[in-house]
Amino acid sequence: MIRNITIADVATYPKEGIKIDNLETVNYFFGYNGCGKTTISRIIENIGPYDACKIKWTNDKKLQTLVYNSDFINKNISERIAGIFTIGENNIDAKNNIDSIKEKIYCLESNSTCIKDDIEEIYRELENNNKKFHEKMWDEKKNFNKYEKSFKGYNGSKEKFANKVIEEYNNKNIENIDEEEFRKNYNIVFSKETKTYTEIRFDTTVYSKEILFTCENSPLLGRSIVGRNDTIVSQFINAMGNSDWVHQGLNFLDEGASKCPFCQQTINDNIKSQLEKFFDTTYEKSLEEIKDINTKYMEAQRYVISFIDSIINKIQSSLDVEGIQDKYERIKNIKPKISEKFNENSHVFEKKMNNPSIVINEYEIKYTAEILRLIERDVSDINALIIKHNALVTRKDSLESELDKKIWSLFINKNMKDIKYHLSEKIKNEKLIEEKNNELVEMHGKIESRNKEINNLEKSLVSVQPTIGKINNLLKTYGFKNFYIKNINRTNQYTIVRPNGNDAINTLSEGEKSFISFLYFYFLIHGGISENDINQEKVIVIDDPVSSMDFNTSFIISALIKEIIEKPHDKTGNNPQKIRQIFLLSHNAYFFNEVTYQKHTKGKSFWLITKKENISSIKRCESNPVKKSYDLLWDEIRSAKKNPNEHSIGIQNICRRILENYFYFVGDIDLKDLPKKFQDDDRLICQSLINWTHDGSHNIQDSIITDISNNNVEAYLDIFEQIFIKMDHKKHYDKMMEN
Repeated sequence: MIRNITIADVATYPKEGIKIDNLETVNYFFGYNGCGKTTISRIIENIGPYDACKIKWTNDKKLQTLVYNSDFINKNISERIAGIFTIGENNIDAKNNIDSIKEKIYCLESNSTCIKDDIEEIYRELENNNKKFHEKMWDEKKNFNKYEKSFKGYNGSKEKFANKVIEEYNNKNIENIDEEEFRKNYNIVFSKETKTYTEIRFDTTVYSKEILFTCENSPLLGRSIVGRNDTIVSQFINAMGNSDWVHQGLNFLDEGASKCPFCQQTINDNIKSQLEKFFDTTYEKSLEEIKDINTKYMEAQRYVISFIDSIINKIQSSLDVEGIQDKYERIKNIKPKISEKFNENSHVFEKKMNNPSIVINEYEIKYTAEILRLIERDVSDINALIIKHNALVTRKDSLESELDKKIWSLFINKNMKDIKYHLSEKIKNEKLIEEKNNELVEMHGKIESRNKEINNLEKSLVSVQPTIGKINNLLKTYGFKNFYIKNINRTNQYTIVRPNGNDAINTLSEGEKSFISFLYFYFLIHGGISENDINQEKVIVIDDPVSSMDFNTSFIISALIKEIIEKPHDKTGNNPQKIRQIFLLSHNAYFFNEVTYQKHTKGKSFWLITKKENISSIKRCESNPVKKSYDLLWDEIRSAKKNPNEHSIGIQNICRRILENYFYFVGDIDLKDLPKKFQDDDRLICQSLINWTHDGSHNIQDSIITDISNNNVEAYLDIFEQIFIKMDHKKHYDKMMEN
């Protein structure tokens, strides 16, 4: 059956469309002429010409549609009418055989429906699992928001992103990615100001590491520098242990001076000569070497400090390079340390210069070679980072493509467990669907085989002749005796003729043409234009079937339609005519209320079609949307029955309007002899009601108001009911008095 219909950009329906959803087995549509009812029937019959419209069928299984509307009348009621094939009723054994096969088909179809339900349930589970997986992958993607330039083309759709994850996983091109390395490369490639940097070069004319090393390791520092031991004064000076003091004192022994600078006594030339011999050229040379070491060291340390400053300045311009910042900070922290060592060593060298005889121990020297090696290593590492950075910048375009691929590997590796679980569940469900589909194919094969059996049996039983008799019998039954249908020269076609045998198609009134066209449609539901159509499942659409018909004919049509709707199902649970769904559309309020009055309440829907400013709209209603003033009058009768004292005013007028409307305007029934069926006072009350119906009012809106006692209210209501009983219309009274 049809689940929903979308009507758009056709006739008076809007371009954005209207969706008729949650359709039931029986669907009633009420709307006045020109509001769009026939458009609905035409779309259901053939949606092909309506590109913007859609019909959704249950399980996407399209059924045969039989549509009765003005197009049907124009197409089918002509001089040659296609015959309707039906199964003859004489071959009981063959019919029983067909019924038995139909029961088997019903069982197969029931099993098939169960399998389809299972498949739909698995599909729902698949869809639910997919949605969960899409959400899970999308949430995990948030952990990769720092790589905002990645996942190009997949950042706007959860489904598209998750499908790409599966695609990459299935391609089996997953690499083990070092995320830290990936992050560094990403930052380089996608930096807003990507540029290359210059390496830091060692200036050998400035950098004096070798000089520092030589000075800090000079043998003179560990040697006591004293005078000669073979002079007269050597024993005295050595015994005193203060040759440095003596050497300093010689600076105050001027040439020609006669006093000793140490004791201020007279000194002779011999002693003076012996002192000068003690501090010979070897001694003086050693002193000069110490001075030279100190000078070179002081100069070298200034060069090194200056060099470190220049390195720091150069590094500052390349701090954007990943990994340089830490090394930059370390070099900055090294500078005060090496400066401290330089200061301590300078004091040691100065001490040695002032006291050449002392021995400088190794622990007193603060060696700088290791620190300088650390600086060299950091600078070398920085240069390596710069070289790598520059290489990445140079091949930025190709690297960007590589990173686009690697980000998927990185993401998949981090979510491998969830991906594998999702795929395993998907494979399991898809395998179940495949198995169920195989069962379904096998089931359909059996159904097709059974249907072929029925078709073969029906071919020997079907005929267009039985329909002729049935249509003609109904025509006679309902008073249409001036025309009938007959077979054309033993063909599978009909024609309409008068009792004298003349062709009647061109002389039929509109009412006659409408009535016989509906009878033809009615029996078409029970049969088919071809032998193969008889057993087809059908969707029935009936659009305004009582146009140009009088009340009696309309009543007959409504009875036939109610039979189609209410006809009991057979023992297989199916409608014998294979009717799966019915659509009824009408503008006639009386007909609509008559045909929608059903004992059952399940499986039906009501719809109201309206048109405003030439735009049609459709609204679903909880109950029948058509409640006439006639119905409202009966509301008053029901209420008066319960509480007579509240309805003393106007009850006569209400009864009169109902009688006038039902018996005169609708039924064309004369009530003038009706009072004769009542006795005494009842006759007077009946006569007053009948007289009022001749009071000159001719529509249901007229009102005559009078006041009567409570007892008279009950009396009028009682006579009102008796009128329907005596006129054999008690069923109508009972129907209208129901809540």
